[in-house]
Amino acid sequence: MKLMEIVSGDGVNGAIVHCLLLTREMARRGHSVTVLCRPEAWIRHELRSDPVEIIEADPHRRSLDELRRVAAIVRAKQIELVHTHMSSAHVFGVLLRWMCDAPCVATAHAHNHQWHWRFNDRVIAVSEATRSFHTRYNLVSRDRIEVIHNFVDYRRFAPVTPEARARMRASLKVDGSWPLIGFVGNVFVEKGWLHLVRLLSKCPRWCRTPGS
Repeated sequence: MKLMEIVSGDGVNGAIVHCLLLTREMARRGHSVTVLCRPEAWIRHELRSDPVEIIEADPHRRSLDELRRVAAIVRAKQIELVHTHMSSAHVFGVLLRWMCDAPCVATAHAHNHQWHWRFNDRVIAVSEATRSFHTRYNLVSRDRIEVIHNFVDYRRFAPVTPEARARMRASLKVDGSWPLIGFVGNVFVEKGWLHLVRLLSKCPRWCRTPGS
């Protein structure tokens, strides 16, 4: 299948990492993948050695000339599906859908009130709560939205040696008998970390103090 992934962010966040992992997995499965992103985007540099084609464009700029240029690329490459990530990419994808025949699917990574959701051929929600939000507040019909949870490439963690794990625990002064959870990212209420802390505080293995 010939796919185009459109992502509008130039840094790193969960939606962009998901797009990166999805792109690599689809290419690994034999699909032809084209990624449209900003010229200096992090994902562009991450994919420079992967068997995918990169198209430089800025989804934040929705000029008619830019849309025509990308629409011509979609037609020339015979793209069968456009898949968008993040707000500006979603809007760009809907406008692109109106200019060429390729259907557009948008992945909802967050809860935002926006007009474009109803104009996608399909919407992917990353959780049941996300699906509920978009059907209720953005009026996406239930027959055009479904839940597909984000995945994790566990192979990224396989090369970590026991010695490296021991060094990390030592640097944090956590011995091997304690479970250890790591988190990198913005601590928003919506991410539910407070629920995890409250849950673990009820487990004797987690709530004991060092030396007890």
